[in-house]
Amino acid sequence: MRIEVTKQPYGSNNIPFLNYSTENTVSIIQFLKFKMAYRLNGIPKLVQRNLGFLRNYSESRHPFVYSKEVSRAKSENMPIVALESTIITHGMPYPQNLETALEVENIIRQRGAVPATVAILKGQLTVGLTEDQLRYLAQAKGVIKASRRDLAYIAAAKLDGATTVAGTIIASELADIPVFVTGGIGGVHREGESTLDISADLNELGRSKTLVVCSGIKSILDIGRTLEYLETQGVCVCSFGESNEFPAFYTVRSGHRAPYSVADAKHAARILHESHRFHLNSGVVIAVPVPRRDAMDEKVIEEAINSALTDAKRKGIRGKEVTPYILSNVSEATSGTSLETNIALIKNNARVGADIAVEFKKLKNADNVNDSNIGFRKGAENISNFTRTFHTSSNTRSGAENCGDDTPMLALDMKADGDVLVIGGANVDRTYRVSEDTIQLDGSTHACVMDQCGGGVGRNMAEALWRLRGGRTKLLTAIGDDADGKYLEEIAPGLILNGCVVKNGRTPTYAAVMDSRGECLLGLGDMALHNDITVDRVNNNMTLLERAPLVVLDGNVPQITMDHVLEQCQRLRKPE
Repeated sequence: MRIEVTKQPYGSNNIPFLNYSTENTVSIIQFLKFKMAYRLNGIPKLVQRNLGFLRNYSESRHPFVYSKEVSRAKSENMPIVALESTIITHGMPYPQNLETALEVENIIRQRGAVPATVAILKGQLTVGLTEDQLRYLAQAKGVIKASRRDLAYIAAAKLDGATTVAGTIIASELADIPVFVTGGIGGVHREGESTLDISADLNELGRSKTLVVCSGIKSILDIGRTLEYLETQGVCVCSFGESNEFPAFYTVRSGHRAPYSVADAKHAARILHESHRFHLNSGVVIAVPVPRRDAMDEKVIEEAINSALTDAKRKGIRGKEVTPYILSNVSEATSGTSLETNIALIKNNARVGADIAVEFKKLKNADNVNDSNIGFRKGAENISNFTRTFHTSSNTRSGAENCGDDTPMLALDMKADGDVLVIGGANVDRTYRVSEDTIQLDGSTHACVMDQCGGGVGRNMAEALWRLRGGRTKLLTAIGDDADGKYLEEIAPGLILNGCVVKNGRTPTYAAVMDSRGECLLGLGDMALHNDITVDRVNNNMTLLERAPLVVLDGNVPQITMDHVLEQCQRLRKPE
Protein backbone atom coordinates (compact mmCIF):
# COMPACT_ATOMS: atom_id res chain seq x y z
CA MET A 1 0.00 0.00 0.00
CA ARG A 2 1.25 3.48 -0.85
CA ILE A 3 0.37 6.88 0.50
CA GLU A 4 0.14 10.07 -1.55
CA VAL A 5 1.00 13.48 -0.12
CA THR A 6 -1.30 16.12 -1.62
CA LYS A 7 -2.33 19.59 -0.50
CA GLN A 8 -5.50 21.16 0.80
CA PRO A 9 -5.73 24.66 -0.69
CA TYR A 10 -7.45 26.46 2.16
CA GLY A 11 -6.47 29.54 4.12
CA SER A 12 -3.00 31.00 3.74
CA ASN A 13 -1.24 27.62 3.94
CA ASN A 14 -1.07 24.68 1.60
CA ILE A 15 -1.67 21.92 4.12
CA PRO A 16 -0.72 18.43 2.97
CA PHE A 17 -2.98 15.49 3.67
CA LEU A 18 -2.58 11.81 2.89
CA ASN A 19 -4.67 9.98 0.32
CA TYR A 20 -4.63 6.30 -0.56
CA SER A 21 -3.57 5.94 -4.14
CA THR A 22 -1.82 3.59 -6.52
CA GLU A 23 -0.35 6.47 -8.51
CA ASN A 24 1.95 8.24 -6.12
CA THR A 25 5.55 8.61 -5.11
CA VAL A 26 5.76 8.95 -1.32
CA SER A 27 5.13 5.97 0.94
CA ILE A 28 3.95 6.14 4.53
CA ILE A 29 7.31 4.68 5.52
CA GLN A 30 9.11 7.50 3.74
CA PHE A 31 6.73 10.10 5.12
CA LEU A 32 7.30 8.95 8.69
CA LYS A 33 11.01 8.71 8.08
CA PHE A 34 11.13 12.39 7.10
CA LYS A 35 8.75 13.27 9.94
CA MET A 36 11.09 11.67 12.45
CA ALA A 37 14.04 13.54 10.93
CA TYR A 38 12.33 16.84 11.74
CA ARG A 39 14.03 18.75 14.50
CA LEU A 40 13.85 22.35 15.60
CA ASN A 41 17.27 23.07 14.21
CA GLY A 42 16.06 22.49 10.64
CA ILE A 43 13.78 20.49 8.37
CA PRO A 44 15.08 18.22 5.59
CA LYS A 45 14.57 19.70 2.14
CA LEU A 46 12.02 17.14 0.94
CA VAL A 47 9.91 17.76 4.03
CA GLN A 48 10.16 21.49 3.42
CA ARG A 49 8.67 21.03 -0.01
CA ASN A 50 5.84 18.82 1.21
CA LEU A 51 5.41 20.34 4.68
CA GLY A 52 6.34 23.97 4.13
CA PHE A 53 3.31 25.02 6.12
CA LEU A 54 4.97 23.76 9.31
CA ARG A 55 7.66 26.36 9.07
CA ASN A 56 5.18 29.16 8.29
CA TYR A 57 2.84 28.01 11.04
CA SER A 58 5.47 28.13 13.75
CA GLU A 59 7.50 31.12 12.60
CA SER A 60 4.45 33.36 12.50
CA ARG A 61 4.15 32.87 16.24
CA HIS A 62 7.80 33.56 17.10
CA PRO A 63 8.64 36.82 18.90
CA PHE A 64 11.50 37.44 16.46
CA VAL A 65 12.23 37.74 12.76
CA TYR A 66 15.12 36.31 10.76
CA SER A 67 17.17 38.15 8.20
CA LYS A 68 16.98 36.65 4.72
CA GLU A 69 20.49 35.20 5.14
CA VAL A 70 19.68 33.49 8.44
CA SER A 71 16.28 32.32 7.19
CA ARG A 72 17.98 30.69 4.21
CA ALA A 73 20.58 29.12 6.50
CA LYS A 74 17.79 27.67 8.63
CA SER A 75 15.98 26.21 5.63
CA GLU A 76 19.23 24.73 4.27
CA ASN A 77 20.29 23.36 7.68
CA MET A 78 23.53 25.35 7.75
CA PRO A 79 25.58 26.11 10.90
CA ILE A 80 24.76 29.51 12.39
CA VAL A 81 26.70 31.62 14.90
CA ALA A 82 24.90 34.17 17.08
CA LEU A 83 26.57 37.53 17.78
CA GLU A 84 25.66 40.19 20.34
CA SER A 85 25.08 43.83 19.41
CA THR A 86 26.08 45.61 22.64
CA ILE A 87 29.68 45.38 21.49
CA ILE A 88 28.62 47.58 18.55
CA THR A 89 26.61 50.17 20.48
CA HIS A 90 28.44 50.29 23.82
CA GLY A 91 31.74 48.41 23.42
CA MET A 92 33.56 50.33 20.69
CA PRO A 93 33.54 53.81 19.17
CA TYR A 94 32.46 54.55 15.61
CA PRO A 95 33.71 53.64 12.99
CA GLN A 96 35.73 50.82 14.57
CA ASN A 97 32.51 49.25 15.85
CA LEU A 98 31.01 48.97 12.37
CA GLU A 99 34.25 47.84 10.73
CA THR A 100 34.72 45.14 13.37
CA ALA A 101 31.11 43.94 13.13
CA LEU A 102 31.38 43.54 9.34
CA GLU A 103 34.77 41.83 9.55
CA VAL A 104 33.60 39.41 12.25
CA GLU A 105 30.58 38.42 10.16
CA ASN A 106 32.79 37.84 7.11
CA ILE A 107 35.20 35.69 9.13
CA ILE A 108 32.29 33.46 10.15
CA ARG A 109 31.10 33.17 6.55
CA GLN A 110 34.60 32.32 5.32
CA ARG A 111 34.76 29.40 7.76
CA GLY A 112 31.51 27.83 6.53
CA ALA A 113 28.93 29.22 8.96
CA VAL A 114 26.35 32.01 8.85
CA PRO A 115 26.53 35.01 11.22
CA ALA A 116 23.39 36.12 13.08
CA THR A 117 23.88 39.42 14.87
CA VAL A 118 21.00 39.95 17.30
CA ALA A 119 19.35 43.28 18.14
CA ILE A 120 15.95 44.84 18.80
CA LEU A 121 15.00 47.35 16.12
CA LYS A 122 11.94 49.52 16.77
CA GLY A 123 10.70 46.89 19.20
CA GLN A 124 11.27 43.90 16.90
CA LEU A 125 13.73 41.24 18.05
CA THR A 126 15.79 40.57 14.94
CA VAL A 127 18.08 37.58 14.44
CA GLY A 128 20.53 38.45 11.71
CA LEU A 129 21.14 42.05 10.63
CA THR A 130 21.68 43.51 7.18
CA GLU A 131 24.64 45.79 6.52
CA ASP A 132 22.32 48.80 6.59
CA GLN A 133 20.99 47.73 9.98
CA LEU A 134 24.52 47.32 11.30
CA ARG A 135 25.39 50.80 10.04
CA TYR A 136 22.32 52.20 11.77
CA LEU A 137 23.19 50.56 15.11
CA ALA A 138 26.83 51.64 14.91
CA GLN A 139 25.79 55.32 14.87
CA ALA A 140 22.44 55.28 16.70
CA LYS A 141 22.00 57.22 19.92
CA GLY A 142 20.00 56.13 22.95
CA VAL A 143 20.11 52.40 22.19
CA ILE A 144 19.28 50.47 25.37
CA LYS A 145 21.43 47.60 26.60
CA ALA A 146 18.99 44.69 26.46
CA SER A 147 19.29 41.94 29.06
CA ARG A 148 16.48 39.67 30.25
CA ARG A 149 14.83 42.36 32.38
CA ASP A 150 14.82 44.85 29.46
CA LEU A 151 13.52 42.79 26.53
CA ALA A 152 9.78 43.09 27.18
CA TYR A 153 9.96 46.81 27.94
CA ILE A 154 11.98 47.62 24.80
CA ALA A 155 9.67 45.55 22.60
CA ALA A 156 6.50 47.05 24.09
CA ALA A 157 7.80 50.61 23.72
CA LYS A 158 9.01 49.96 20.13
CA LEU A 159 12.54 51.09 21.03
CA ASP A 160 15.99 50.05 19.84
CA GLY A 161 17.93 47.61 21.97
CA ALA A 162 21.39 46.08 21.75
CA THR A 163 21.44 42.60 23.22
CA THR A 164 23.94 41.82 25.95
CA VAL A 165 25.38 38.34 26.43
CA ALA A 166 22.28 37.42 28.45
CA GLY A 167 19.89 38.94 25.90
CA THR A 168 21.65 37.22 23.02
CA ILE A 169 21.53 33.86 24.81
CA ILE A 170 17.75 34.25 25.17
CA ALA A 171 17.43 35.04 21.46
CA SER A 172 19.72 32.10 20.59
CA GLU A 173 17.52 29.77 22.61
CA LEU A 174 14.37 31.08 20.91
CA ALA A 175 15.93 30.74 17.46
CA ASP A 176 17.63 27.41 18.25
CA ILE A 177 21.14 28.68 17.51
CA PRO A 178 23.43 26.65 19.79
CA VAL A 179 26.71 28.58 19.33
CA PHE A 180 27.23 32.22 20.31
CA VAL A 181 30.42 34.28 19.99
CA THR A 182 31.26 37.35 22.05
CA GLY A 183 34.30 39.18 23.41
CA GLY A 184 33.96 38.53 27.11
CA ILE A 185 31.11 37.55 29.40
CA GLY A 186 29.92 39.51 32.43
CA GLY A 187 30.47 38.30 35.95
CA VAL A 188 30.72 39.20 39.61
CA HIS A 189 31.91 42.79 39.91
CA ARG A 190 34.80 43.66 42.13
CA GLU A 191 33.46 44.27 45.63
CA GLY A 192 30.45 42.28 44.53
CA GLU A 193 30.32 40.63 47.94
CA SER A 194 29.05 43.95 49.32
CA THR A 195 27.34 45.52 46.30
CA LEU A 196 25.73 42.27 45.02
CA ASP A 197 26.49 43.54 41.51
CA ILE A 198 26.43 40.31 39.52
CA SER A 199 25.88 40.15 35.78
CA ALA A 200 22.68 38.53 34.50
CA ASP A 201 24.90 36.72 31.99
CA LEU A 202 25.78 34.15 34.65
CA ASN A 203 22.21 33.17 35.51
CA GLU A 204 21.35 33.01 31.81
CA LEU A 205 24.26 30.66 31.18
CA GLY A 206 22.96 28.46 33.98
CA ARG A 207 19.55 27.97 32.36
CA SER A 208 20.39 27.81 28.65
CA LYS A 209 21.73 25.16 26.27
CA THR A 210 24.02 27.61 24.49
CA LEU A 211 27.77 27.29 24.01
CA VAL A 212 29.41 30.70 24.42
CA VAL A 213 32.82 31.36 22.90
CA CYS A 214 34.60 34.25 24.63
CA SER A 215 37.99 35.40 25.86
CA GLY A 216 36.99 34.65 29.41
CA ILE A 217 35.46 37.08 31.87
CA LYS A 218 36.05 40.77 31.36
CA SER A 219 39.19 41.56 33.35
CA ILE A 220 37.51 44.53 35.03
CA LEU A 221 35.52 41.94 37.06
CA ASP A 222 36.28 39.51 39.89
CA ILE A 223 37.29 36.47 37.85
CA GLY A 224 37.73 34.07 40.78
CA ARG A 225 34.26 34.71 42.24
CA THR A 226 32.74 34.56 38.77
CA LEU A 227 34.18 31.10 38.17
CA GLU A 228 32.74 29.99 41.52
CA TYR A 229 29.33 31.39 40.55
CA LEU A 230 29.41 29.59 37.19
CA GLU A 231 30.20 26.33 38.98
CA THR A 232 27.16 26.82 41.21
CA GLN A 233 25.04 27.43 38.10
CA GLY A 234 26.20 24.14 36.56
CA VAL A 235 27.98 25.81 33.63
CA CYS A 236 30.74 23.74 32.01
CA VAL A 237 33.78 26.06 31.73
CA CYS A 238 36.67 25.06 29.48
CA SER A 239 39.76 26.89 28.34
CA PHE A 240 40.58 26.52 24.64
CA GLY A 241 43.95 24.94 23.90
CA GLU A 242 46.30 22.63 25.72
CA SER A 243 46.43 24.61 28.96
CA ASN A 244 43.83 24.94 31.72
CA GLU A 245 44.97 28.53 32.31
CA PHE A 246 41.87 30.73 32.26
CA PRO A 247 42.30 33.89 30.14
CA ALA A 248 41.54 37.40 31.37
CA PHE A 249 40.15 39.08 28.25
CA TYR A 250 43.04 41.45 27.46
CA THR A 251 45.67 38.99 28.67
CA VAL A 252 46.42 35.33 28.08
CA ARG A 253 46.35 34.39 31.75
CA SER A 254 44.31 35.45 34.77
CA GLY A 255 45.98 33.49 37.56
CA HIS A 256 42.95 31.19 37.72
CA ARG A 257 42.50 27.77 36.17
CA ALA A 258 39.50 26.50 34.23
CA PRO A 259 38.03 23.16 35.37
CA TYR A 260 38.67 21.69 31.90
CA SER A 261 40.35 22.41 28.60
CA VAL A 262 39.41 21.52 25.02
CA ALA A 263 42.07 20.90 22.43
CA ASP A 264 40.14 22.04 19.35
CA ALA A 265 36.75 22.87 17.83
CA LYS A 266 35.81 19.21 17.39
CA HIS A 267 36.35 18.55 21.10
CA ALA A 268 34.23 21.58 22.03
CA ALA A 269 31.45 20.49 19.64
CA ARG A 270 31.39 17.03 21.22
CA ILE A 271 30.94 18.58 24.67
CA LEU A 272 27.98 20.64 23.41
CA HIS A 273 26.54 17.58 21.72
CA GLU A 274 26.75 15.48 24.86
CA SER A 275 25.30 18.32 26.94
CA HIS A 276 22.25 18.32 24.69
CA ARG A 277 21.98 14.53 24.82
CA PHE A 278 21.89 14.68 28.62
CA HIS A 279 19.30 17.50 28.50
CA LEU A 280 21.39 19.42 31.03
CA ASN A 281 19.82 22.78 30.11
CA SER A 282 22.92 24.61 31.30
CA GLY A 283 25.45 26.32 29.11
CA VAL A 284 29.03 25.74 28.05
CA VAL A 285 31.73 28.43 28.15
CA ILE A 286 34.74 28.04 25.87
CA ALA A 287 37.35 30.58 27.00
CA VAL A 288 39.74 31.38 24.15
CA PRO A 289 42.90 33.29 25.10
CA VAL A 290 43.66 36.37 23.04
CA PRO A 291 46.46 35.65 20.51
CA ARG A 292 49.80 36.33 22.23
CA ARG A 293 50.87 38.85 19.61
CA ASP A 294 47.79 40.95 20.48
CA ALA A 295 47.79 40.44 24.27
CA MET A 296 48.46 43.32 26.63
CA ASP A 297 50.94 43.55 29.47
CA GLU A 298 49.21 42.32 32.64
CA LYS A 299 50.64 45.08 34.85
CA VAL A 300 49.69 47.87 32.44
CA ILE A 301 46.11 46.72 31.99
CA GLU A 302 45.59 46.09 35.71
CA GLU A 303 46.76 49.63 36.57
CA ALA A 304 44.44 51.10 33.95
CA ILE A 305 41.48 49.07 35.23
CA ASN A 306 42.07 50.01 38.88
CA SER A 307 42.28 53.69 37.95
CA ALA A 308 39.05 53.49 35.92
CA LEU A 309 37.24 51.62 38.72
CA THR A 310 38.24 54.27 41.25
CA ASP A 311 37.06 57.01 38.92
CA ALA A 312 33.72 55.24 38.31
CA LYS A 313 33.16 54.81 42.04
CA ARG A 314 33.94 58.49 42.68
CA LYS A 315 31.43 59.56 40.02
CA GLY A 316 28.72 57.21 41.34
CA ILE A 317 28.49 55.15 38.12
CA ARG A 318 26.67 51.89 38.81
CA GLY A 319 24.91 48.94 37.21
CA LYS A 320 25.02 48.33 33.49
CA GLU A 321 26.75 51.67 32.85
CA VAL A 322 29.91 50.53 34.65
CA THR A 323 31.32 48.23 31.97
CA PRO A 324 31.15 50.63 28.98
CA TYR A 325 32.52 53.46 31.13
CA ILE A 326 35.52 51.44 32.28
CA LEU A 327 36.22 50.01 28.81
CA SER A 328 36.22 53.53 27.40
CA ASN A 329 38.53 54.82 30.16
CA VAL A 330 40.89 51.86 29.82
CA SER A 331 41.09 52.43 26.07
CA GLU A 332 41.97 56.08 26.65
CA ALA A 333 44.51 55.23 29.35
CA THR A 334 46.24 52.71 27.12
CA SER A 335 46.25 55.05 24.10
CA GLY A 336 43.86 52.78 22.20
CA THR A 337 45.90 49.61 22.69
CA SER A 338 43.10 47.94 24.66
CA LEU A 339 40.65 48.64 21.81
CA GLU A 340 43.03 47.02 19.34
CA THR A 341 43.26 43.98 21.64
CA ASN A 342 39.49 43.89 21.97
CA ILE A 343 39.10 43.86 18.17
CA ALA A 344 41.76 41.16 17.76
CA LEU A 345 40.22 38.82 20.33
CA ILE A 346 36.66 39.09 18.98
CA LYS A 347 37.92 38.22 15.50
CA ASN A 348 39.83 35.25 16.88
CA ASN A 349 36.77 34.13 18.83
CA ALA A 350 34.72 34.33 15.63
CA ARG A 351 37.07 31.86 13.95
CA VAL A 352 36.86 29.43 16.84
CA GLY A 353 33.10 29.81 17.20
CA ALA A 354 32.46 29.27 13.50
CA ASP A 355 34.60 26.12 13.55
CA ILE A 356 32.69 24.78 16.58
CA ALA A 357 29.33 25.53 14.91
CA VAL A 358 30.42 23.66 11.76
CA GLU A 359 31.62 20.64 13.75
CA PHE A 360 28.46 20.63 15.90
CA LYS A 361 26.28 20.71 12.79
CA LYS A 362 28.14 17.66 11.48
CA LEU A 363 27.30 15.80 14.69
CA LYS A 364 23.65 16.88 14.50
CA ASN A 365 23.43 15.84 10.85
CA ALA A 366 24.82 12.44 11.78
CA ASP A 367 22.11 12.19 14.45
CA ASN A 368 19.43 13.05 11.89
CA VAL A 369 20.71 10.38 9.51
CA ASN A 370 20.52 7.81 12.29
CA ASP A 371 17.10 9.06 13.41
CA SER A 372 15.75 9.03 9.86
CA ASN A 373 16.74 5.34 9.62
CA ILE A 374 14.70 4.37 12.68
CA GLY A 375 12.65 1.34 11.75
CA PHE A 376 14.84 0.33 8.82
CA ARG A 377 17.17 -2.62 8.51
CA LYS A 378 20.32 -2.69 6.40
CA GLY A 379 21.24 -6.27 5.79
CA ALA A 380 21.41 -8.12 9.09
CA GLU A 381 22.27 -5.02 11.13
CA ASN A 382 19.56 -3.52 13.30
CA ILE A 383 19.95 0.24 13.43
CA SER A 384 17.63 0.61 16.40
CA ASN A 385 15.08 -1.24 18.48
CA PHE A 386 12.58 -0.74 15.68
CA THR A 387 12.08 -3.17 12.82
CA ARG A 388 10.42 -2.86 9.45
CA THR A 389 8.42 -5.59 7.74
CA PHE A 390 7.25 -5.35 4.11
CA HIS A 391 4.44 -7.22 2.41
CA THR A 392 4.06 -7.46 -1.33
CA SER A 393 0.28 -7.77 -1.17
CA SER A 394 -1.96 -4.69 -1.32
CA ASN A 395 -4.55 -4.29 1.40
CA THR A 396 -7.90 -2.57 1.23
CA ARG A 397 -9.14 0.29 3.37
CA SER A 398 -12.00 -1.67 4.80
CA GLY A 399 -10.17 -2.69 7.96
CA ALA A 400 -7.09 -4.21 9.50
CA GLU A 401 -8.82 -7.58 9.62
CA ASN A 402 -8.61 -7.82 5.84
CA CYS A 403 -4.82 -8.12 5.89
CA GLY A 404 -3.92 -11.47 4.48
CA ASP A 405 -1.12 -11.94 6.95
CA ASP A 406 -1.04 -11.95 10.73
CA THR A 407 2.06 -9.77 10.81
CA PRO A 408 1.43 -6.01 10.72
CA MET A 409 2.98 -4.22 7.74
CA LEU A 410 4.83 -1.78 9.99
CA ALA A 411 6.31 -3.22 13.16
CA LEU A 412 7.58 -0.37 15.33
CA ASP A 413 8.77 -2.34 18.31
CA MET A 414 5.66 -4.53 18.49
CA LYS A 415 6.94 -5.96 21.78
CA ALA A 416 6.63 -2.55 23.40
CA ASP A 417 3.79 -2.05 25.87
CA GLY A 418 2.43 1.10 24.28
CA ASP A 419 0.84 2.13 21.01
CA VAL A 420 2.19 4.67 18.57
CA LEU A 421 0.71 8.05 19.54
CA VAL A 422 -0.26 10.56 16.86
CA ILE A 423 -1.14 14.10 17.96
CA GLY A 424 -2.79 16.29 15.35
CA GLY A 425 -5.81 17.42 13.42
CA ALA A 426 -8.81 15.37 12.33
CA ASN A 427 -11.45 16.64 9.94
CA VAL A 428 -14.03 15.50 7.41
CA ASP A 429 -13.03 16.19 3.79
CA ARG A 430 -15.80 16.84 1.26
CA THR A 431 -15.35 17.40 -2.46
CA TYR A 432 -18.01 18.86 -4.75
CA ARG A 433 -17.34 18.16 -8.44
CA VAL A 434 -19.53 20.29 -10.66
CA SER A 435 -21.05 18.37 -13.57
CA GLU A 436 -21.53 21.36 -15.85
CA ASP A 437 -18.78 22.79 -18.05
CA THR A 438 -19.57 26.39 -17.20
CA ILE A 439 -19.71 27.67 -13.63
CA GLN A 440 -21.31 30.97 -12.72
CA LEU A 441 -20.35 32.50 -9.41
CA ASP A 442 -23.54 34.51 -9.14
CA GLY A 443 -25.52 32.47 -6.68
CA SER A 444 -26.72 29.94 -9.28
CA THR A 445 -27.17 26.30 -8.29
CA HIS A 446 -25.04 23.78 -10.17
CA ALA A 447 -25.40 20.02 -10.29
CA CYS A 448 -22.46 18.23 -8.70
CA VAL A 449 -21.20 14.94 -7.31
CA MET A 450 -20.26 15.04 -3.63
CA ASP A 451 -17.77 12.71 -1.99
CA GLN A 452 -16.70 12.49 1.64
CA CYS A 453 -13.83 10.92 3.54
CA GLY A 454 -11.85 11.30 6.72
CA GLY A 455 -9.10 13.92 6.55
CA GLY A 456 -6.57 15.88 8.57
CA VAL A 457 -2.80 15.42 8.53
CA GLY A 458 -2.63 13.74 11.93
CA ARG A 459 -5.74 11.62 11.41
CA ASN A 460 -4.56 10.35 8.01
CA MET A 461 -1.17 9.33 9.37
CA ALA A 462 -2.82 7.75 12.40
CA GLU A 463 -5.24 5.73 10.30
CA ALA A 464 -2.44 4.51 8.03
CA LEU A 465 -0.38 3.44 11.05
CA TRP A 466 -3.47 1.91 12.71
CA ARG A 467 -3.98 -0.34 9.67
CA LEU A 468 -0.28 -1.07 9.15
CA ARG A 469 0.20 -1.99 12.81
CA GLY A 470 -2.95 -3.99 13.35
CA GLY A 471 -4.62 -1.35 15.53
CA ARG A 472 -1.54 -0.49 17.65
CA THR A 473 -1.92 3.29 17.15
CA LYS A 474 -3.88 6.01 18.96
CA LEU A 475 -4.88 9.50 17.83
CA LEU A 476 -5.01 12.47 20.20
CA THR A 477 -7.11 15.14 18.50
CA ALA A 478 -10.26 17.25 18.96
CA ILE A 479 -13.60 16.49 17.30
CA GLY A 480 -17.14 17.67 17.96
CA ASP A 481 -20.04 15.72 19.44
CA ASP A 482 -21.83 15.95 16.09
CA ALA A 483 -22.53 13.66 13.14
CA ASP A 484 -19.14 14.41 11.57
CA GLY A 485 -17.37 13.47 14.79
CA LYS A 486 -19.22 10.14 14.96
CA TYR A 487 -18.35 9.53 11.31
CA LEU A 488 -14.64 9.96 12.03
CA GLU A 489 -14.81 7.63 15.04
CA GLU A 490 -16.46 4.91 12.96
CA ILE A 491 -13.83 4.92 10.20
CA ALA A 492 -11.24 3.28 12.49
CA PRO A 493 -12.93 2.12 15.72
CA GLY A 494 -10.73 2.71 18.77
CA LEU A 495 -8.26 4.93 16.93
CA ILE A 496 -9.40 8.25 18.43
CA LEU A 497 -8.74 8.43 22.15
CA ASN A 498 -11.49 8.83 24.70
CA GLY A 499 -11.75 12.42 25.86
CA CYS A 500 -11.13 13.90 22.42
CA VAL A 501 -14.80 14.77 21.86
CA VAL A 502 -15.50 18.44 22.62
CA LYS A 503 -19.02 19.09 23.95
CA ASN A 504 -21.00 21.33 21.58
CA GLY A 505 -17.93 21.45 19.37
CA ARG A 506 -17.99 21.59 15.59
CA THR A 507 -15.87 18.86 14.00
CA PRO A 508 -13.31 20.46 11.64
CA THR A 509 -14.25 20.19 7.97
CA TYR A 510 -12.67 20.94 4.63
CA ALA A 511 -14.64 21.42 1.43
CA ALA A 512 -13.21 21.64 -2.10
CA VAL A 513 -15.27 22.81 -5.09
CA MET A 514 -13.96 21.37 -8.36
CA ASP A 515 -14.88 21.90 -11.99
CA SER A 516 -15.85 19.08 -14.34
CA ARG A 517 -12.17 18.36 -15.09
CA GLY A 518 -11.34 17.93 -11.40
CA GLU A 519 -9.46 21.24 -11.04
CA CYS A 520 -10.00 22.82 -7.63
CA LEU A 521 -11.74 26.19 -7.83
CA LEU A 522 -12.31 26.93 -4.18
CA GLY A 523 -11.34 25.50 -0.83
CA LEU A 524 -13.16 26.13 2.44
CA GLY A 525 -11.86 25.17 5.86
CA ASP A 526 -13.53 25.27 9.28
CA MET A 527 -10.64 24.22 11.52
CA ALA A 528 -11.17 26.25 14.70
CA LEU A 529 -11.52 23.14 16.88
CA HIS A 530 -7.86 22.29 16.29
CA ASN A 531 -7.18 24.90 19.00
CA ASP A 532 -8.72 22.43 21.47
CA ILE A 533 -5.73 20.11 21.05
CA THR A 534 -4.38 21.61 24.23
CA VAL A 535 -1.52 21.00 26.64
CA ASP A 536 -4.10 19.76 29.19
CA ARG A 537 -5.38 17.22 26.67
CA VAL A 538 -1.81 15.99 26.18
CA ASN A 539 -1.17 15.86 29.93
CA ASN A 540 -4.36 13.85 30.45
CA ASN A 541 -2.85 11.20 28.17
CA MET A 542 0.73 11.43 29.44
CA THR A 543 0.83 7.72 30.32
CA LEU A 544 0.15 6.88 26.67
CA LEU A 545 2.86 9.29 25.55
CA GLU A 546 5.36 7.82 28.00
CA ARG A 547 4.68 4.27 26.79
CA ALA A 548 4.55 5.07 23.07
CA PRO A 549 7.47 3.70 21.00
CA LEU A 550 6.93 6.57 18.55
CA VAL A 551 5.21 9.97 18.77
CA VAL A 552 4.01 11.65 15.56
CA LEU A 553 3.07 15.33 15.68
CA ASP A 554 1.51 17.37 12.89
CA GLY A 555 1.55 21.13 12.41
CA ASN A 556 -2.13 21.83 13.01
CA VAL A 557 -1.88 21.87 16.80
CA PRO A 558 -1.39 25.16 18.68
CA GLN A 559 2.22 26.29 19.02
CA ILE A 560 2.19 25.96 22.81
CA THR A 561 1.01 22.36 22.51
CA MET A 562 3.63 21.60 19.88
CA ASP A 563 6.39 23.00 22.10
CA HIS A 564 5.09 21.02 25.09
CA VAL A 565 5.02 17.74 23.15
CA LEU A 566 8.54 18.29 21.82
CA GLU A 567 9.81 19.05 25.33
CA GLN A 568 8.21 15.88 26.69
CA CYS A 569 9.61 13.81 23.82
CA GLN A 570 13.07 15.21 24.52
CA ARG A 571 12.67 14.49 28.21
CA LEU A 572 11.56 10.92 27.51
CA ARG A 573 14.02 10.50 24.61
CA LYS A 574 11.25 9.58 22.21
CA PRO A 575 11.58 9.66 18.45
CA GLU A 576 9.16 12.34 17.28
